[in-house]
Amino acid sequence: MAYRGRANEANQAKTTFLSNMSHELRTPLNAVLNLTTFVEEGYYGDVNE
Repeated sequence: MAYRGRANEANQAKTTFLSNMSHELRTPLNAVLNLTTFVEEGYYGDVNE
């Protein structure tokens, strides 16, 4: 039974780690992709006018 508890704790730690890393990687990558789209399509705002 002790092994099952330790396995569950390890699984929870893995899940938490992967969730946090996914968020930490996706956030800046989404920013880069969105800014690239703005540059490609010419959305510069007032500076462009």
